[in-house]
Amino acid sequence: MINLLPQEEKDRLHREYLLRFGTVVLVSICVLEVFAFMLFLPTYYALYTSTRDLSLNILERKNLTPEEDATIGRDLTKIKAEIALLRPTESVVDSPPSSLIEEIVRAKSYGIAISAFAYVRGESKPSLQLTGVAETQDDLLAFRRNVQANPRVLDFKYANSFITQKADIPFSATINFK
Repeated sequence: MINLLPQEEKDRLHREYLLRFGTVVLVSICVLEVFAFMLFLPTYYALYTSTRDLSLNILERKNLTPEEDATIGRDLTKIKAEIALLRPTESVVDSPPSSLIEEIVRAKSYGIAISAFAYVRGESKPSLQLTGVAETQDDLLAFRRNVQANPRVLDFKYANSFITQKADIPFSATINFK
């Protein structure tokens, strides 16, 4: 059909076609640019704010860091001395009774039911007396072994013999600490 037109009309249609095609290409490029801008703007904003926050954080830490080596050493010595005051001692005499009782309860096996505690602080070494019921002799022996494995325990003694009983064995024991 286009071949039936005169040459000037063909050229005019061809120019109009190129103009329309160029317009469509330019508009589609602009739409893609706007679309990309809309997609990447939140990411840019998030990266910008996080970078700004990190740089402020670094600046703040630089301001908090002392620059003199003498003050760093002095402050470190002071902090170590304060930590040494806060650190608990390994002595049993300084330990609260609750921590000693907690250690004994942790050593208790499943078949042991402790019914009473009595904490006695002697001249230098505390002791703990406890009563309870064990399901079997093996539970009593395992309880004694577990308690004696504690490095702070000096001695563990049962007050009565349980050799003849097989089940539901009432017991009382004295635990002396170092």
